[in-house]
Amino acid sequence: MSDEFKEQLIKLERGELSPEEQVEIEEELEKLEILQEHIDRTTIEQMPPQKKQQLNIKRSKWRLRFEQMATLAAVAILFTILSSIITMGYYSIGNKGHHYPEIARMTYEVTNPGLSLSGGTNATPYFQLKADYTLSKQVGRGSEIIGTMTTTHFFSLLAYPNKQMWEYPAAFFEIPGTTTISYEEWDRAEQLGSGTVINAAVSFDQFYHTEEVHGLLDEYNLDILFYGVDTGETKEMYGRIDPVGFPAWPLWLQSDRTLHNVVDKGTYKLESYSYPDVQENDEEVLQQQFIKVLEFLNTYQSQAEKYHSDFAYYTIEDRLAHIKENGIRHYGVLLTGPTEEILKLKGESWITRFEIQDVDFYNW
Repeated sequence: MSDEFKEQLIKLERGELSPEEQVEIEEELEKLEILQEHIDRTTIEQMPPQKKQQLNIKRSKWRLRFEQMATLAAVAILFTILSSIITMGYYSIGNKGHHYPEIARMTYEVTNPGLSLSGGTNATPYFQLKADYTLSKQVGRGSEIIGTMTTTHFFSLLAYPNKQMWEYPAAFFEIPGTTTISYEEWDRAEQLGSGTVINAAVSFDQFYHTEEVHGLLDEYNLDILFYGVDTGETKEMYGRIDPVGFPAWPLWLQSDRTLHNVVDKGTYKLESYSYPDVQENDEEVLQQQFIKVLEFLNTYQSQAEKYHSDFAYYTIEDRLAHIKENGIRHYGVLLTGPTEEILKLKGESWITRFEIQDVDFYNW
């Protein structure tokens, strides 16, 4: 190849040729392509039979590899489509796609005073149901997100949740009969001043029924965030018990909803639901829904205990049996309200332990 031709090729790449020169060199390139094809064909024809056979074998191997890769790709695509269909069908049967996140939410509601869980699920290929949740806390009348959690189901098998929390305001209670003087906590509350609201875990001197708890607190401008319920668990940690109970609002399950209206949008239907309208602090409804939730969680014991490990040591079924025998009675509550209002509880004979769970600026 002459230097002049090489120079022309460089100019062609740079777009520096005149239209006439560009046509001329493109014609030359076409001739070279034809010549190269002729050389390749002639070379193969002049090869010894053994070389031709080796070349054909080599070509056949590459062709076979390509066909195998194409087949595997087609199988993978088909498997993905089929697994997606099976996944959607599986989690639709028995309403599993709704029940599984409900297990997570309800377990957190009955075992984490002052915390709530919200989020949604997404059925993915390969028989998995993934969920992303946010964890929120309430202090006073305000709330904020304090963490996230992701879960993965493979069919009905739940992997251990991946929880990321940058704050965990745990609340513990003491069993009635245990006497602890909480001077330091009361002093701390007094130092906080009037520009704050606090959450306080208050333990009782004895077991009280729900209506009795309301009677003890009616005269105070405070909200109850959580009622600790005696479920028969005797496992203690440093003289304290991990709480199980219910919040101050009914724990509604999806089965409690009422369908009011359906709007056909063509490709989908828009459904509107509502939950029963009840009075605030309705003891009967609060207790009824708590037991209903425990019965629901009992059917998914293996999943519930992955959200709350104490359920593995003292099962939900045993807790239900204890409640059936003894009724619903409380060993303490989590209160929230203005600090100066909380301080009015100091000296009450029915309080055996007072512990601040969380503090925030005044938002009452």
